[in-house]
Parts: sequence; structure tokens; C-alpha cells
Amino acid sequence: MSKVSIIVPVYNPPEEYLKVCIESLITQTHSDLDIILVDNESTGENSKILKEYALKDFRINLIVFEKNKGFAGAVNEGIKQAKGEYLAIVDSDDWLESNAIEVLAKKLDNSDLDMTIYCANTFDVSKNEFTNEIVYKFLEISPEYENSYFTFNDVKSFILGYPTQAWNKFYRKSFLIDNNNYIDEEQGSAGADALFTFYNYVNAKKIGIVRDCLYNYRVGLAGGVVKSLANKNSKDFLMSMKLAKKIDNLIISKNLSDELAIPFININIAQLALFYNLIHKNNKRTYYTEMRKYFRNLNPEIYKSERLEKIEPYYLEILKKAQKYSYNIQQFLNFIYQYIDTPELKKIKILGITIYKKKCSFDTKRLAVFGLQIYKRIKTEQDITRKYLGIISLKTSRSKLFGG
Repeated sequence: MSKVSIIVPVYNPPEEYLKVCIESLITQTHSDLDIILVDNESTGENSKILKEYALKDFRINLIVFEKNKGFAGAVNEGIKQAKGEYLAIVDSDDWLESNAIEVLAKKLDNSDLDMTIYCANTFDVSKNEFTNEIVYKFLEISPEYENSYFTFNDVKSFILGYPTQAWNKFYRKSFLIDNNNYIDEEQGSAGADALFTFYNYVNAKKIGIVRDCLYNYRVGLAGGVVKSLANKNSKDFLMSMKLAKKIDNLIISKNLSDELAIPFININIAQLALFYNLIHKNNKRTYYTEMRKYFRNLNPEIYKSERLEKIEPYYLEILKKAQKYSYNIQQFLNFIYQYIDTPELKKIKILGITIYKKKCSFDTKRLAVFGLQIYKRIKTEQDITRKYLGIISLKTSRSKLFGG
């Protein structure tokens, strides 16, 4: 079978995890490998471990960065130096099943697929066991594609909602090179591999699937992009704005039809709303201001009226609310929108008014009480924000603000 390059960006994973990762590569049943370990300015024992393995196995190509170039920079350098016909990407704290490369290489050897996606087990480090809570099985993809192929058009209604990590995809190297598809180094850690995956979906003429769980993904680690966003000192909390604009560029540069553009519009709105909920409360005002600015200045070439009529009603509602309401009003609306329009609701009473919701923390209770007090006390259109929110003047009526 064909030679395969495996790219592993390394930046300070737990040392034991790194060893498990590398051992899973050098013991693959498919031995014609080009293992590219990228030392992304690691500290501690990691650099030493990488050097030791590079001396032990002639198939290992160790690349050492004097300055951290991030996940994207590490993977891109690996793609440029790869000697294999095919490419796999493995995170340094995860590991492969022993037959993973054999199964994936066989799949592409016997086809003209550009890439294939495959399944992963998840391993909860806090419980030290595998879990079925997050297992990527791609159940919506029809069995008919297992011995054939599909295109983005065939699966557009759901594929963008699947995990967008670069590591559970197996690529034909020429496909990436011919389409000049490297990971966007400007995007940063939040969304770079998603953008990479989106371009690959659109560019690929033939995509395959392997339902075997060939990858083992650790969850519950202390670091990670999502957890870093929750830090009030995060520098990445506005990265989703960049991602939104880059998805817009994808729609334009690929001249996507309405049918293919709408799933990207849906996912764009969804990811902006998701990031709002992930970031630290100290950064929410800045984030919301930028999100509102984006939604109020939509590119008419992308957000055509006929497209907006076809996007998911849920996402259209988010878009309209973000266009209309300032940050302080939105805080209350978020409470109403997130918690009332939810399945499996239970009733609570606040100030004698019944509210249906799923759960209620102290903060959301306080916000609801605050909002209802304002509702009761508003006397004029101009009376609302200056007196009760104390920040800005907002001209709006009680009926417009609270729906009656």
C-alpha cells in the first residue's frame, strides 16, 4: 500500500499522553510511514521525548520550531514536508488504533477519493475510561456511501454540524496541494480547523466514510480552545468574528449556489451565537457589540433576501434579535429566548408570573427579576435605560421590549 504521512503538532501535552500517541504511530500495522513530529516550542520533557523517538525510528522526521507557530503553522509545515501519498493529522494527546492507517490507506488505494472521514472513540481522562457520550459515528450518512462516495451537496443539510476537527479526516495529499488548502494561520486556534474542513468539503469531488472507530480522542483535559475562551484574559474571544468573515469569503470565492450557501449561513449564525455563550462574562459586551455590528452590516452578495427566507427560523430569529437590540436589552432577551423556548420545561414563578424553563441559576433568576421590575416601572418610551440600566439611552416601548 501507499506511503502515508502522519503529522503530529506538539505543544506541551502531558508527557505520558505524548508517549502513548507516538507509540500508537510507530506500532501501526501499516509500516510504510512518514511520521512528522513538529516540536512547536515545547517545554519540559516533551522536546527530549521527541528527540529520543526520532533517534529510535528512522521513519520519524522531527521538525523543531524556535518560535511557536500554533496548530496551523505546525500542520502546514508538515503538509509541505510530507513524503506520503496520503496524510493523517493526529493531536499529540490522542492516539490511533493499531490498524488505523492500514484501514484508511486501503480505502483510498482502492478508490479515487479525495478524502475520507472516520469515526472516533472518546476517552474521559477524569474517569480514566472510554465514554459513549461523545462518539463520532456519523449516523446520518447513508450506508449506501460506505462502498461509494458522496459530495458536499449530498450531505449539506447536516455535515457542517458534524465535528470539524482536522484529525478525523484522511486526505490525499495531491488534493490538498492542488486546491492550495492549508490551515489558515491568521485564524488562530478558534475555528482554524473548521475553516480547513469546510473548504475541503466544498473542494472535494469524492468523499468517503469509514465507520470504524480508528481514533481515540481524550476529553476533559485542562486546556483546550473552548476552555480558553471562558478565561477573562482570553485573546481569542473575537476569533469567531474572523471565522464568520472567512466563511463569507468561502461562499463568494466558490460562488456557491443558494442551495449550498444556506448551510454555511446557518452555521455562521450558529457559531457566532455559540461563542457568545462560551466566552467569559467580562468579554460579552465587547463580543456582542462586534456581533451586532456584523449582523447589521451583512454582505448583500451573500445574505440575499431569497436566501434569508430559506435559512432555519431559529437562526433567523437570532440574527434579527442581534440586529435590533443593544447589549443590555439582549441580556434579558437571552434569558427568555434560551430558557423558555426549550423542550422538557418546568414551571417557576418570579414576582407572581409563571415562567417555563429548563433550569435556573442564581444569575438568571436575578436577571429575570431585574427585567420584570423594569417592565412594571416603565412609564414612557424614553424612560427605560438611563434610569434603570444606567448606561445608555434607548428609545423603545414596553411592548417592543417585552412583547406586550
